[in-house]
Amino acid sequence: MGEFTLQLSGLKCASCIDRVEKALREVPGVVSAAANLATEKAVIRHEGDVPPVRESLRIVRGLGYEAVTQKVDLAVQGMGCASCVGKVEKALIGLPFVVDARVNLATARASVTFVPVQEAREKIRRAVEGAGGYRGVVLEEEEGVDPGFADALEASEQREAVGLKRCLWVALILSGLVMAVSMGDMFPLPQIPDPVVRNLILLLLS
Repeated sequence: MGEFTLQLSGLKCASCIDRVEKALREVPGVVSAAANLATEKAVIRHEGDVPPVRESLRIVRGLGYEAVTQKVDLAVQGMGCASCVGKVEKALIGLPFVVDARVNLATARASVTFVPVQEAREKIRRAVEGAGGYRGVVLEEEEGVDPGFADALEASEQREAVGLKRCLWVALILSGLVMAVSMGDMFPLPQIPDPVVRNLILLLLS
């Protein structure tokens, strides 16, 4: 048995409370729902360990009311490609209280919109790290990124840049060799008379 709270807006009378409570009780897994007009909060008790936050939010919005959500940004270390972005986004969306998650590879940042639940930010951070080989740091506006993480992120980006430059040079050298072998008769270069050997060399270089 678990419990979570939705901070609502748009409730105007006792009839609004009745509509919200009745609709929330129909959500699968919900045991009870009690809304308060004065505080504009709905306390929802549910079965199991996974709170039906996303479905409850959808129901509330469908009635014409709104539920307060929060947004948090994280710095994410260890992403190197679009596949990494997909893994992190999938892990974040997999959290039942997360409404939206967007990950940017270029800035190494994740932006997450969620319904406030207990230890939400810590659960989000753990989800990033659980996606596989990544490190996530929740960014607070007044704090920014901690120096140790910033240094590690910069070092990781520098290593990635060096690796890309190395790959570029290797590609250029191999391309030059392929051109020299395939178009050797157009340049004053030693020829490979045997076409089978020449084709085999081209295959290996490519």
